[in-house]
Amino acid sequence: PDRGHALHGLVRTLPWKCVEAPAGRRVIFTAVLLAHPGWPFPLAFTVSYSVGPGGLTSQLTTTNIGRSPCPYGAAVHPYLALAGARVDEATLDLPAATWVATDDRLAPLDRRPTGYGAQVTRAGHTPYRFDGSAPIGNRQVDNAFTDLDRRPDGRVEATVTTPDGRRTIVWGDESVQWWQVFTGDDLPERYRRRTLAVEPMTCAPNALNSGDGLIVLQPGEHHTLTWGVRMDRPPLPDDRDL
Repeated sequence: PDRGHALHGLVRTLPWKCVEAPAGRRVIFTAVLLAHPGWPFPLAFTVSYSVGPGGLTSQLTTTNIGRSPCPYGAAVHPYLALAGARVDEATLDLPAATWVATDDRLAPLDRRPTGYGAQVTRAGHTPYRFDGSAPIGNRQVDNAFTDLDRRPDGRVEATVTTPDGRRTIVWGDESVQWWQVFTGDDLPERYRRRTLAVEPMTCAPNALNSGDGLIVLQPGEHHTLTWGVRMDRPPLPDDRDL
């Protein structure tokens, strides 16, 4: 409210119902967003979380259950624990060529090169170049990144590495066009710069006004965002004996 806009969208405070939790490692929830003043589009959501050899995988499927086309975008907000380290000591590899500058309300202003990869010679070493080559240090980030490098299978990945060599990889499918990175500078003291948010997003911040990456769901149409997290650790001294 102090910035005059909605920071986390319309679903963050919805109640979710567990509809399936089979024996094993998968759970499914549903929720409904009803039409209301300021948002005349009813939507139905199904989200699943499963754990397996590849880590955590989640799918968010949204269906337009209304009678008119609905402007739509989605994001998820994972905070990555840093195993006793601070954000300052961790490294981030975020293959993105562009970051978005913001004003004092965190509203987007313009796109700027990060200097990642092939853009190094043009942009130089900007504060928003995260290629895993140096710790995050004292950089404060609450910005969106786009123009993402993709793997052959269409996925995007961001990797956080702590000083002990542990790696956490957040990934998203083809629907993920943006990342939001938040270094936690205004969180309560116990969390401040002790977790790093790396958030897969389908559209740009403020997309309902700018149209940047906005999806339009026709009545009865649905959209699915798939993302996940996996964790690697360095070999322990006794691993060679296993």
